[in-house]
Amino acid sequence: MLLLATLAASFACHADEGDPLPKCHQFFDPGHATPHMDVFDPAAPAHLRAAALDGFQKASTLAHCTNDIHTMGQLYRHGPDLPGNLLPKDTAKARELLVRSAEAGRLSTYADLAEMALAEGEAREAMKWTQVYLYFLKNVGKVYMNKERTQFESAGYNADLLLRAEQAWRKARPRLDRALIDEDLSTYVTRYRNEVAERIHGRMKAEQSVFAPKEPGELRLKRVGSCKPLRMKGVTAASVVYLMEVLPSGRIGRVVPESFSGNPVAMEKLAHCARVYEFEPFDGETPRVVRIPVTYGFADGYAPSFNL
Repeated sequence: MLLLATLAASFACHADEGDPLPKCHQFFDPGHATPHMDVFDPAAPAHLRAAALDGFQKASTLAHCTNDIHTMGQLYRHGPDLPGNLLPKDTAKARELLVRSAEAGRLSTYADLAEMALAEGEAREAMKWTQVYLYFLKNVGKVYMNKERTQFESAGYNADLLLRAEQAWRKARPRLDRALIDEDLSTYVTRYRNEVAERIHGRMKAEQSVFAPKEPGELRLKRVGSCKPLRMKGVTAASVVYLMEVLPSGRIGRVVPESFSGNPVAMEKLAHCARVYEFEPFDGETPRVVRIPVTYGFADGYAPSFNL
């Protein structure tokens, strides 16, 4: 059994999707360069963290500000389990926000919803979101993954998630009718399949653009190194999304966790895997923030490190 991490990058920001009004960014101080980073960074100045949180709270009330909705959902999802979180854990608020985020096309958020339901002991809810996640991954997401990543996702984290959902289902009391699994999936997919699939396509195309040639002045990826994750005793699968600050020199600044699934120890154990990205210098004085998901799991027959 070999340990693997799969890495993919996307830009983290509070920019508007399309050009709806009112603007999402109106709730943030134009002089505040990295609100997304600061709200998750316990070492950031308190006044910047408070201002960032206020901006996200206001922006998340607008249906089109899906990045801000996602941010608030993760903050409420984790509460004090996320180092330095300014918000308490509130599962009801987190679920409402993360469902909106997932249905806006953020595929991985369906897995977050499944993980949250597992943590709360909600077996039927956990199985529903696991099945929805795997459905959209199979029918939409795989188009955008290279073969190695697809195989790892299937054999590693995704298989473990499905196994844990199945174990929770079997342990549920009163017993759950297995016919509910197909019923819940069919009901959801029938209602949301077309619109959610279209949004997932749009978001994953945009995430792929991180690796595409850029115009002068835009953030350019120089290279991606390799990573061999540290073993975590008793942990069969985990995932962490890190926020990485990229300085104008191209050097990496702060790296902080935005969310995690599984054992919280993964936030520390996988952090070095987020630092394998190297960027070209860019113009200006404002740092950029990049989102780096790192997934950990067991898989047979794959090299322990690879380049994207």
